[in-house]
Amino acid sequence: MSRRPAGRFCRPAAVLFALCAALLATFVNPTHLAAQDDTTVRPNYKQAAFYSSEFIRQRTYSTSVRPGWLGKTDRFWYSYQTCDGTHFYLVDPAAGKKESLFDHDALASKLSVEVRKPIDAHQLRLGGARINDEGTTLSFVVEKTKFELDLTNGELANKGPEPERGNAQSRRPGRGGAAGRPGTPRAGTQRSHRNFSPDHASYVFSKGHNLYFVEASDEVKAKIEEIAAEMKAEEEAKKNGETDTSTDGDGETKDGDKKDDEKDTKKKSDKKKKKEEDLTTTIFAPYADDAPLQEVTLQEKTDDKSGQKKDDTKKDDEKKDPSKETDRRREWANDVDESKALQLTEDGAKDYEFSSRGFFRRQTEEDAEPDPEKKTRPSVSWAEDSTAFHATRRDSRGVAELYLVNALSEPRPTLEKYKYPMPGEEHIRKSELFVFDRNAKKITQVEPKWTDESYLNIHWGKTSDALRMLRRDRLLRNVELCEINTRNSELKVILTEGFEAAYLDTQSLRYIRDGAEMIWWSERSGWGHYYLYDRDGNLKNAITTGQFRASRIVDIDEEKGLFYFSGNGREGVENVYFQHLYRVYLDGSELAIMDPGNANHRSSLSPTRNYVVDNCSRVDMCPISMLRSADGKKIMDLEKSDLSKLREVGWQMPETFKVKAADGVTDLYGNMWKPFDFDPKKNYPIIADVYPGPQTEGVTHTFSASSFRQQLAQVGFIVVQLGHRGGTPGRSKAYHSYGYFNLRDYGLADKKAGLEQLAARHSFIDIDRVGIYGHSGGGFMTAAAMLKKPYNAFFKVGIARAGNHDNNIYNNSWSERYHGLKEVAVKENKGRQGRRGGRRGSRGGDGASDQDEKIVLKKIEEDEDDTQKKDDDETEKDDTEEKDDDEKENEKEEEEKKTRFDIKVPTNTELAANLRGSLMLIHGDMDNNVHPAGTIRLANALIKANKRFDMLMLPGKRHGFGDMSNYVSHRMIEYFAEHLLGDHRTGADILEK
Repeated sequence: MSRRPAGRFCRPAAVLFALCAALLATFVNPTHLAAQDDTTVRPNYKQAAFYSSEFIRQRTYSTSVRPGWLGKTDRFWYSYQTCDGTHFYLVDPAAGKKESLFDHDALASKLSVEVRKPIDAHQLRLGGARINDEGTTLSFVVEKTKFELDLTNGELANKGPEPERGNAQSRRPGRGGAAGRPGTPRAGTQRSHRNFSPDHASYVFSKGHNLYFVEASDEVKAKIEEIAAEMKAEEEAKKNGETDTSTDGDGETKDGDKKDDEKDTKKKSDKKKKKEEDLTTTIFAPYADDAPLQEVTLQEKTDDKSGQKKDDTKKDDEKKDPSKETDRRREWANDVDESKALQLTEDGAKDYEFSSRGFFRRQTEEDAEPDPEKKTRPSVSWAEDSTAFHATRRDSRGVAELYLVNALSEPRPTLEKYKYPMPGEEHIRKSELFVFDRNAKKITQVEPKWTDESYLNIHWGKTSDALRMLRRDRLLRNVELCEINTRNSELKVILTEGFEAAYLDTQSLRYIRDGAEMIWWSERSGWGHYYLYDRDGNLKNAITTGQFRASRIVDIDEEKGLFYFSGNGREGVENVYFQHLYRVYLDGSELAIMDPGNANHRSSLSPTRNYVVDNCSRVDMCPISMLRSADGKKIMDLEKSDLSKLREVGWQMPETFKVKAADGVTDLYGNMWKPFDFDPKKNYPIIADVYPGPQTEGVTHTFSASSFRQQLAQVGFIVVQLGHRGGTPGRSKAYHSYGYFNLRDYGLADKKAGLEQLAARHSFIDIDRVGIYGHSGGGFMTAAAMLKKPYNAFFKVGIARAGNHDNNIYNNSWSERYHGLKEVAVKENKGRQGRRGGRRGSRGGDGASDQDEKIVLKKIEEDEDDTQKKDDDETEKDDTEEKDDDEKENEKEEEEKKTRFDIKVPTNTELAANLRGSLMLIHGDMDNNVHPAGTIRLANALIKANKRFDMLMLPGKRHGFGDMSNYVSHRMIEYFAEHLLGDHRTGADILEK
């Protein structure tokens, strides 16, 4: 066959293709435009590298004053760094006086001698610095050595090496309760499984997933009281300066010498001596399966030959052994035979226990399963009078596991597994609440009202007879304040709150006036406010009201009836997110601001409440600190952040702006970073850094000298943050709940509307070149913007980092909380499907959002009605058969309790076919927060849709990327430069630009 005709026909086609490509490049290639249009920006990698975070940090100094109040007075001290070094100051508000805390040069010289190392007076680093309440002594650590500086005369005392952290045992008397309280044994020791009552005469431990109780005999209790009296006397002696005979918790003198000689000189009567030698310990233990509670007496262990207690012969060793109790009031427990302890529960099982071990545990193939017979410390909190405790049993039975493969493990890759409940699943992490009556030796579970209900703010009432808590449903839309009678298990509801279609936020209760009144926080009015109730739940009055949010209790002056709180959104012309400190009378009258000024304020109230240390800043304002009186008047300036070295190198602040949401009414606030070589005559692409919330909006409102946004802008971009409805709980409830039942799409319209308004205001913004990026939820939002119509035509480039692109396989808490869960009652016969929980909405199709979610749920209910009618017909047939009356009753109760949870969160995967622009997906392959399956599923859908995209998997990295963060930042910068500025890097080394 002749090849000439083919050449004749192919050559024009090739020429035509080349010509079209050239013409297309003329319109879309910024490189070509740059040759003809000097308004086009070229990437400035050198400038971006110059203004690195490390470079900026070297020129950034203190931005706020953290007052160290001297006792309960108004005097305070603080340290502050500028380019001249670190300075320490003492402030007397009443005198309006600020002075150096000490002679910096003199202290540096003395420290140089002590540590045998040159110390710079301008760079004093005093670790753990503290001043006593009298303001006379400053203690600190330098070069692992403790020092005390007498502030009255400048004398420096060397107190020796700093003790190793974690080795020192607290010698203060403990009160039992939660782990980590003073006086409890160190975790990991042989005795750390004991949770003692405040009177030290009983304790609880868990073993084999069950709970056990031990109580001392009356004789031991009497001895404990004697020891407690001795310890109190010793403490008083120490306070009075009588230290020559004082002892610590182990019976040692202050200088560490043992008191054996002192004991030998003290003769005791034969009667008392015999009583101590024959001291017995009594515990309560089950004698037989059906027998009543018995007392078992355990004599202390003695040496058969000498008759001397082994306790005495091993005293020195035990004092050095961290496995022994250091509190003398608890030493009796060391000789208890815990195999005879009273077993309070018998139905414990793996993943169903009173210990928190394994509740959030990750496990690899090499990890051994925890020993179920090992004694552990239970989640128990005792009442003040030691007559009762409440306990939490955690239930993660049946929770399905997720898996990750660590390809970097040596010598073979390893499998990591962990329990991970997903939205709508029947088996999630749950908790049960129990109450124990010590007198009756009886433990009772609090009867739940809701399926999978949870408990928070559990606290004791005025006496141990009453336990109070907040309980809430799994929907997280309802909450009740309840009180339980610990003696008869009766429960009464005191307060209720709820929403039909919004997540219900809560705060802990605050009691005042000896518990006669309580302060309750609620968003019932549409804004978060505080309300005053009597103890029985009767409303007295609203403490705060209005179109603003009261967010945190700072202090309460019960004598004057003044309530101090922080809030935002009240000051009109300001950014609604700016925090301020307020005071108001408990009856709601005379509300007053204590730190006025158009900025975000982080203020500290003095112990007397007469003064305020006001730290205020904005994204576009240098941070300043000042001292104010209680009425908000400025007394003196304290500090102004030193930005001189930043300005010397050309650093500039970002700008702030306000735009309207897509509704044309709601104000949205944002920040804008420009290149430091910004030219208003040029056209810049714009990139949005996003995070959807709803727990936080992802917009900064306080000063920060460095950020990736700032560095990205130096390449040649306008980089912005801007809010969106549904993004944060920090405004009205309507604003926060805007995205409920619409978790994927709710923020996109506002982002697009805000960016378009900015482009209309500023001619230097090229609205045809828009980029977007975010991490985690921001990665999810980024991909949605690139895939959801019409936003996929607006956003041209997106980088989605660690995105939860399918929230149906993200953790149940976040999706159920912020998207919304539906609980549907199911009436079915035994053996039919649809048992309690476990059913989730369908996964296929384009995501049901907005009203589609309600339509789906309505359809589910209609299907249930049809199912119930069929079930009723079948039940009529079944009723003709003979059944035991008890069996019928049990089935009826089972039917009434059956429910299932339904949820369908729209996914990015469903929209893969809509991709138009350039999308990069980044994820760590060991991310155990947002599982990489979400990103991989999206990649799978994009491949099946024949879409070009880029993907970067980070080996061995969790959710935050760790030491690969800098690499990711370089790749992001290059990706935006390539697709928004037309600069394509071909070299292998990302540092060579």
